[in-house]
Amino acid sequence: MAAKGDDQRGKGGGLLGWLKAAKPAAEGAHEAKAPAAHPDDVGSAETVHDVARRHEDRGEIARGGMGSIRKVFDTTLHRTVAMKVLFPEHRQNQSTLERFAEEAQIMAQLEHPNIVPVHDYGDDVDGVRWFTMYYVRGKTLTEILQTDTVADGSREAYFKLLNIFLRVCDAVSFAHSRGVVHRDLKPDNIMVGAFGEVYLMDWGIARLLGRPPAPDIDDIGGPVRVHRVRATDDEKGQIIGTFFYMSPEQAQAEIDKVDERTDVFLLGGVLYELLTGQPPYMGSSIVEVVRAAQKCRIKAPDVVAPDRNIPDALSHIAMRCLAKEQGDRYPSAAALRADVENFVKGGASFPTITFKAGEHLMREGEHGDQVFIVNRGTVQVYKTWEDGRRHGVATLRSGAVVGEAAVLSSQQRTASVVAVEDVVATAVTREQLDKELGLNNWMGPLVKALADRFVDNNRHLDEARAALHAARIDTWVLEYLLTHGQPGEQGAREVLFSHMLKACRHALKVPELELRRVIDGLPRLKLDVERDVIAYVPAEATGE
Repeated sequence: MAAKGDDQRGKGGGLLGWLKAAKPAAEGAHEAKAPAAHPDDVGSAETVHDVARRHEDRGEIARGGMGSIRKVFDTTLHRTVAMKVLFPEHRQNQSTLERFAEEAQIMAQLEHPNIVPVHDYGDDVDGVRWFTMYYVRGKTLTEILQTDTVADGSREAYFKLLNIFLRVCDAVSFAHSRGVVHRDLKPDNIMVGAFGEVYLMDWGIARLLGRPPAPDIDDIGGPVRVHRVRATDDEKGQIIGTFFYMSPEQAQAEIDKVDERTDVFLLGGVLYELLTGQPPYMGSSIVEVVRAAQKCRIKAPDVVAPDRNIPDALSHIAMRCLAKEQGDRYPSAAALRADVENFVKGGASFPTITFKAGEHLMREGEHGDQVFIVNRGTVQVYKTWEDGRRHGVATLRSGAVVGEAAVLSSQQRTASVVAVEDVVATAVTREQLDKELGLNNWMGPLVKALADRFVDNNRHLDEARAALHAARIDTWVLEYLLTHGQPGEQGAREVLFSHMLKACRHALKVPELELRRVIDGLPRLKLDVERDVIAYVPAEATGE
């Protein structure tokens, strides 16, 4: 792993003194295995004094079971680097020396923007072995998740954290293309620099698969090679990895089953913690955690963190990664990345529905639970009058959205939509919309308020249209009676009702039922059905 945090100054003796006197970490600390390097492969050897002269010690950054990570200043190149150094008591352990060398060689050959580069390697005759790497000024993802969480459901938090995750997927995908499986992916091993750089750290327990690069990947070089690949028998029966994140095959020490899908599982664990705030496995003891890992007992993210409003799409992605059977997981880190990126871009997977010409997408008065996005074809939006006649509102084509007002406002649909020709539309449910809008704590209420206002205004508009329609009929009828009417009792003007209906239908293009409904509501008109006469009675004649 590379360094992080504030500057730390060494206390007394400098690097030379530390190299001679450093003590190991507490017993039981886990460190990775890696094969040895041959002196001819790593360049000329440096003595302890050479190391001390070139590198000024600036303090310890971290430590593990085999050695310490120091912050040092390279006086030759005038830059701060991170140096990993073996503890003195490991100098005579050939297996440990091999593990250490393999880690350095693997990292050095994985040249990728999201993998920390190794700068130099030292191996002296006294057994002191070290390598330097880029010093990352930043925080681990674990530290970031303490403050930048998705607990409030904000889209900004998801965008930031998922973009970090996407770059980790890039690093893992590249490593797989070079025949390397990381085996210890977790938030602690992901660092984000001060300017947004993302690095995948700690390749100490990386495993070489010994396969050639994928045929569809060009110009990446051959598979990673080390001077001596340690035998698989070295790891037989060992549980290797971090208990809270490891795959079932790791937890069951099935070393022969470890492959790229093992890392996919671990990436799922990182995504799981990003969503829920905790790793896939929890327990009161290590034994309990390992047993949970062996059985792959993992609760869905929305069950673990119901208050976080976790999008279904992300929950499904994480749980697919965390499938117990390797064949049920994403086949590669690239495939996983594609689905996460699709979510980030807003391209969640929604079903498409085909409507035949004349088929309704929705009907006025229904309680809508879907919004439709027209992908291909033409639809007509219309309202139905009380007499059953259709009144066209709009004709819409590809790209149009219909039905959103009723879904967002939870009110009845205010119009019907019918396919004019065969139509292909994307269907988005109310639940999916709620999830999407719920990712922003101000956008959801704003959109729903606008939808409510639209429905309310639309209702007032319908009322105004109906009043205007009635006034138009009223005006025409009165003009007809005053123009064609004959004098009647009390100053009334009378015409044959059947003749007037026929003339009105022809002039206004209004159905007879609609005309009768409006006429029945006009107070100055008197209808005598037996005589087939309708009369206009002036207000002064009735004393009103």
